[in-house]
Amino acid sequence: MFHRRTYSTYRPRLTSWQIYGTPITNIFLYGSITYLGLHLIHAKLDFKERKEEMEEEIKKLEKELQEKRKTT
Repeated sequence: MFHRRTYSTYRPRLTSWQIYGTPITNIFLYGSITYLGLHLIHAKLDFKERKEEMEEEIKKLEKELQEKRKTT
């Protein structure tokens, strides 16, 4: 006849994922965003550097071609 008040003493069991899942997910997310951002910056700078090197090489070869045309 007596009803126990279970709602006041009820404590749900927390799993490891519920406790540590959010911080681990955040670290993974921020780490991935940082890695991809830095990788994008590196790729862009590398492309710019290679482009400058190729332009220098082209200028060098054009100059050499002009000199050979003058001598012949």
